[in-house]
Amino acid sequence: MAAHQEVPDYGRGWAAVVLSERLDAATAAGIERELKLLPGDDPRLILEVSRLEDLDDHEYETLVSLADAVRERGGRMAMAGARGGTLRALTRPGLRGRLALFATVAEAVLDLDDGSAPGGSPA
Repeated sequence: MAAHQEVPDYGRGWAAVVLSERLDAATAAGIERELKLLPGDDPRLILEVSRLEDLDDHEYETLVSLADAVRERGGRMAMAGARGGTLRALTRPGLRGRLALFATVAEAVLDLDDGSAPGGSPA
């Protein structure tokens, strides 16, 4: 019999979204809809960004706004899989302290579930 592992409580208000190529207005609106659907005062939002191309200034500002919206509700936001130009954009000073960066979604889930301050490190 396999050893029992504690599984995060996904009923608390989690969303994980995979982004591809560009973060356009329609995609951002979809993420905002997902965020509004999350119940409670502590939503958890994970954006998997390994397929994103470089972030332009508008996309960067969209992520800043999303991170702020999550924090205003007492929640936490993380990015997983960032690399190249996307990783460089996500480590700009405007996002420091607003979200955590992880190599994988699994790492982000485990960190966001533990209830501590955002951790993570550039992928």
